[in-house]
Amino acid sequence: MIKPKSGELPDILIIDDDKTVIMALNKALEEIGRIRFALDARQALSMIKAQPPKLLLLDMDLPDINGLKVCRTLKGNPDTADIPVLFITSNSELGFEEAVFDAGAADYIIKPLNPRVVAARVQTHLNYHQAIQLLEQLAKIDSMTGLANRRAFDERLSVEQRRMYREREPLTVAMIDIDQFKKYNDHFGHIKGDECLKGIAQALANNVRRPADVVTRYGGEEFALILPALYTSKDKGRNRLSYQSVE
Repeated sequence: MIKPKSGELPDILIIDDDKTVIMALNKALEEIGRIRFALDARQALSMIKAQPPKLLLLDMDLPDINGLKVCRTLKGNPDTADIPVLFITSNSELGFEEAVFDAGAADYIIKPLNPRVVAARVQTHLNYHQAIQLLEQLAKIDSMTGLANRRAFDERLSVEQRRMYREREPLTVAMIDIDQFKKYNDHFGHIKGDECLKGIAQALANNVRRPADVVTRYGGEEFALILPALYTSKDKGRNRLSYQSVE
């Protein structure tokens, strides 16, 4: 079981208009996560936009918007699509399961609630979601240098291009290639060649300071930088170019 570190309990949002259910869920989950709650869909959607939770417990029958519609709305938004949704319901009619999973939910819990079952289901889905996120992060890291890889570069560039057009800000992409690297590798050997790549990767990472900047190993001896909203010294704007040379 993947347990959260001290002080890093995951945020769990309960969406239910029955305060008795909210109290029961809070008691069952208080040692697993930081509990927030909303009494209707509109309040919940506002809370999710402000601070997306790690998991949602969603009542099927809310007073303003049907739970299935809320789930489909969340799954249709890239910013919230990967949040696990567990339905809470007393509905067990034919076709119910298909409707829940078709809406994108991860699971459902039938009322009356069993605290041990609720805690076990929630912990299982939190663990699974954390493991998936870890795998996705590892899939975007170059194992040799520790930099972001080509896949991460392509995804981030797509995001920054859309931001560039939307906000009318400059976008700088720098491609860096190591001269004569094959000769160096052939002469000194692959171990020294790997050390060279790691050294250059570290030098680049040390010189890319802004949170929005990204340095990646593009492939082989090639590196790439994504530098959003970067201005030169001639501009009076913010984020001026002030990087040190890499020797």
